Amino acid sequence: MASRPPSRSRVAAPALVRLEVAVGPDAEASVALPPVVVTAQADVLATTHVQVEGTLDLVERVQLGRHGEGGGSWTGRLVADVGGHPALRQSQRSAGMLTAGWSGLVTRTLLGPQVQARDAACVGEAYLVPLARGGVLWTSFGADLPAAEAALAVLTPPLPSPC
Repeated sequence: MASRPPSRSRVAAPALVRLEVAVGPDAEASVALPPVVVTAQADVLATTHVQVEGTLDLVERVQLGRHGEGGGSWTGRLVADVGGHPALRQSQRSAGMLTAGWSGLVTRTLLGPQVQARDAACVGEAYLVPLARGGVLWTSFGADLPAAEAALAVLTPPLPSPC
């Protein structure tokens, strides 16, 4: 009788997406990332670290699932410093989005010591939050990514196109 080779079990590890941005004094940068699409079986950990001395306009987009498919697991973490001081520490997870019936997320972060303060606001599922160290955070959720982008457009100037 032939013996079977021992079974190999795979340990699933998350896909890691890491972005680091540094913007020097008197510099301006606009970063509009293409959407991260988190398919049904995916496990994605996305981290963004930014150091800003000038001005940064950062747009991140997430779509949980493809057409007709549920989304997988996604965790996003943003760590932002302005002028060497903490400006924002934020984490978001797909579990809360899916529970609320959302599969699209757009965040836009405008950072820099010269960024004008704005009042907090919300319209539907789009939120504007001023940051103490010079910045503004917009977050929008939707049934899908186009819905989240449309909701965000009510509170923001036009979004940069993804590169």
